[in-house]
Amino acid sequence: MGRLSESDRTEIIRRYKDGESTRALAKEFGCSKNTILKMIEREGVEKHSRSFANRRGYSVNEYAFDVITPDSAYWIGFLMADGCVQKSNTITICLSEKDTAHLEKFKEFLGSTNKIHTQMANANKKSSKTYLSSRFIVGSIRLCEVLKRYGIVPNKTFIAKASESLVLNKHFWRGVIDGDGCISWHKRVYGIYPRLSLVGSELLLQQFRNFVKKIYPNTNSKVIPNRNIFQIEFCGKAAVAIISELYTNADTALDRKAAAAREVLAFAAERKNKRQKG
Repeated sequence: MGRLSESDRTEIIRRYKDGESTRALAKEFGCSKNTILKMIEREGVEKHSRSFANRRGYSVNEYAFDVITPDSAYWIGFLMADGCVQKSNTITICLSEKDTAHLEKFKEFLGSTNKIHTQMANANKKSSKTYLSSRFIVGSIRLCEVLKRYGIVPNKTFIAKASESLVLNKHFWRGVIDGDGCISWHKRVYGIYPRLSLVGSELLLQQFRNFVKKIYPNTNSKVIPNRNIFQIEFCGKAAVAIISELYTNADTALDRKAAAAREVLAFAAERKNKRQKG
């Protein structure tokens, strides 16, 4: 366990004030919860309580997920893929700095006054490479309780599962794809084809496959292991059909995924026109 630097201590205090738990901070900075608590006491920082968010003067719409709408379904899907709900009743999304605008959309959806913070982060635990990341955190016991109904719980990586009310909801699946999916191109010797892939828990991907079967019944794509999680991939006509279903006239989407979707659909339309003329 290394000694915390002055900049580490300043960062920990700032993020604790913004709602992060001692457990999460201790894990990230490689120290104990007691170390964090002693630091907080020395600095005279008020400790969190169950009503932390309200006491700190932040506002949030705690009823944002009570009714399933296109937007609420989308954000449940995005949180399922790329969000974190902690036992301290905080919701965290951490994205690359280039996707900060997406956090602004989530913040607006929640009607929250919490700040979005940009900081340096490690690419992964084994790498020394760093990148700029943006982090949004909001604390709300009620929001976290409602999200539990939809499977958004702590440590959900390997157990993620769509609720029955959302399993066929295209807005939910667009959120999942924006969080953990990829829209790309597959090069083969006889041409280039659109590709859509998704990683996640085995059960969640099986549910997505069943959703896709409603759109494109002829798909033969399978859920396969990918390191310690699972992956499914669709190419060509299947990918185009899924992308069209999820992104056509979508009000809420990750900007760069929406741009990739538009590129795929334009490509498919152009190819169709050529076939019709030829």
